[in-house]
Amino acid sequence: MVVSFNRPEKCPICQGSDLVQDEQVLDTWFSSGLWPISTLGWPTKGKYSKYFPWNFEISAPEIKYLWISRMIMLSLHFTNEIPFKNMFFHGMLRDLKGQKFSKSLGNGIDPNELIKQWGVDSVRMALYGYSIPGRDGKTSKQLMDERCKNYRNFGTKLKNIFRFIIELSPEHSQNSGDQNIRSSESQNSDDSEILKKLKELKSEVTKNIETFSLHLATDAIYNFVWHDFADIYIEKSKTRREETQPILEKVLKDILILLHPFMPFLTEELYQKLPEHKESIMLEKWPL
Repeated sequence: MVVSFNRPEKCPICQGSDLVQDEQVLDTWFSSGLWPISTLGWPTKGKYSKYFPWNFEISAPEIKYLWISRMIMLSLHFTNEIPFKNMFFHGMLRDLKGQKFSKSLGNGIDPNELIKQWGVDSVRMALYGYSIPGRDGKTSKQLMDERCKNYRNFGTKLKNIFRFIIELSPEHSQNSGDQNIRSSESQNSDDSEILKKLKELKSEVTKNIETFSLHLATDAIYNFVWHDFADIYIEKSKTRREETQPILEKVLKDILILLHPFMPFLTEELYQKLPEHKESIMLEKWPL
């Protein structure tokens, strides 16, 4: 619909002349509400991009009304559709006094410094611990360094597990496969127990990802890898290494797939060194 009107020569109230049209037709937040439509394709012959609506949007809750609600309202107005199917409002990081990070206060933490010191995957894992939906977290450079260091050590632990299972695998171990796993499972309670806990882990991580409880998903993987798998099962497997090799390989591969959304670089690197692998770990089916 085209709207036409006569341009006034003077202001009807103050009678002033030389009227200049405002160059900013929409204010910042209102125009931002058009973001889904402007980036995913304006309507062509009444149709929108196949990516509209998309599945997932993430944001801090402070712009819930400034931006998120406007995206919904404008998308409903122009397309009669909500622009995204799921909305995740994560908490915000604040300093130990509860203040927002800001340049003026000088209380911010440069993520680039953390990444340079501890690596991307370690920083990602540390931040997932603060990702409780709608709950802000308090932290400092010292606390972040401690968390990042812990997850760097976790990455080192995973590399050592990989080295033990793959690089130091016995020459005459059984070939990996479901049949060998089922056979070994029926013979030893340790094998049955680790496979049972692995199944429980897969169910728990899947549920936590689907409900956006990412902090719980990372905690579950961390505890399983470090304690159930490394401290208990791997230590016990050393006395009957050839027999347990198929199970060791299966558990390792499933761990890498479950952990990939959270530590993408390390898991992809290790996955590519498995005896059998695809072009990318992202092409693997989610373990259930």
